[in-house]
Amino acid sequence: LFAPPGFDAMAASRSVWIGNLNSDVTMEMLNAAFSQFGPIESCRLLDIKNCAFINYFNVEDATNARLTM
Repeated sequence: LFAPPGFDAMAASRSVWIGNLNSDVTMEMLNAAFSQFGPIESCRLLDIKNCAFINYFNVEDATNARLTM
């Protein structure tokens, strides 16, 4: 993968990317699994790419989810 100079994949962000998802995963499953870390602003499931994005209201919640999951 190409990353620009200075790119930090673990930099603080309110967004969490989840990859390699099973095709059976639903929005409800994602919300149930990731809401334990804090209120979710939005959740986007990209079925075709087998990935999802979870956006939290707080950077701390996203960081905790990223480090725990």
